[in-house]
Amino acid sequence: MTWIREKLSSIGALLVLVGLLSSVLQLVGYELRALRPLNEATPLVAWGIRLGLVALGVVLFFLGPSHQESSDSA
Repeated sequence: MTWIREKLSSIGALLVLVGLLSSVLQLVGYELRALRPLNEATPLVAWGIRLGLVALGVVLFFLGPSHQESSDSA
């Protein structure tokens, strides 16, 4: 179980990066290949999914262990 909790920060950071990168690229007319189906949705839904990725990533990042907990258990 601790292995999963240790990976939450990495997964969260990745989701935040993907969400932000997708948002910036969309503003200049590009899109990440994995998120290309968002172009078929309405713009409100597409931006909601991008913001949801960022929000979920932030939550997962903060659910991961803090650096203080990691150093105490070592």
